[in-house]
Amino acid sequence: MYIGPWHNSSSASDQVASVDSSSVTSRLQQRREEERKLSEETLRRSRIEELLYQQDMLKREMMDAKVRLMVPAGNWSYEREFGFLLLWW
Repeated sequence: MYIGPWHNSSSASDQVASVDSSSVTSRLQQRREEERKLSEETLRRSRIEELLYQQDMLKREMMDAKVRLMVPAGNWSYEREFGFLLLWW
């Protein structure tokens, strides 16, 4: 039986379903990538906060050690040597 040159083996509804499916898959992949990036950023910020807290604790320990050793407060300054690194974060 000859149907004609305009007949396609797949129906229009199949083509729409295929387009919708690939579009949804693409959007889902984009969303997952965005969530992954946000998760990495959250972990990075959390780690930075943790390190800054540890840095603050070490500074306090250094100040206590200076007092015990009767060293002038201006000696052994952390900021002079490494403070510029904090600008990168």
